[in-house]
Amino acid sequence: MASLLKCPQRFTHEEWTFSNNVKYRSAEKEREFSQGLQNECDRYMDEAEKRTDRRSGIDLVHDDAQKELCKEVEVYKGVQALLQKTLEQTKEQLR
Repeated sequence: MASLLKCPQRFTHEEWTFSNNVKYRSAEKEREFSQGLQNECDRYMDEAEKRTDRRSGIDLVHDDAQKELCKEVEVYKGVQALLQKTLEQTKEQLR
């Protein structure tokens, strides 16, 4: 039973300080490493965003359906202009 009850091990002040400094340096290295990873991820995200912004002009669709839609938009704008002109003429006649 005497072997089960041991006194807690005591450290000197120098040993305690050395241990704390080692742990602090280790934690600081891990913090710097994780900060580096975070900065690298931010850089990759910025690079990906810049590349996708540049691609937007290339990725625009210019197929037959898109051309037909553009023609329809022009027709609608023409009709609106014609209706506006007709409205103005009607107002002029009512005066």
